[in-house]
Amino acid sequence: MREIRKVENIESIYKKVTIYESHKFNGEPLRGIGAYFGIGESAVSLSSNRFSQTLKSNRKLRKKIDKVKNQLDL
Repeated sequence: MREIRKVENIESIYKKVTIYESHKFNGEPLRGIGAYFGIGESAVSLSSNRFSQTLKSNRKLRKKIDKVKNQLDL
């Protein structure tokens, strides 16, 4: 069970990162991002804002995401 939770947590983080980055950098309307993920526009905004707050308080996560972005030349 622990392994399943770990995989689910990783998938959740990937989804949050993708929503946040799409909202922040892509220029795609909230409606388009929400349609892709099967959520509403307000859910995109809320998820993005919450993840932004998480990044401000979680230095380790922020460093990992910055590392990936640098590797992708973003």
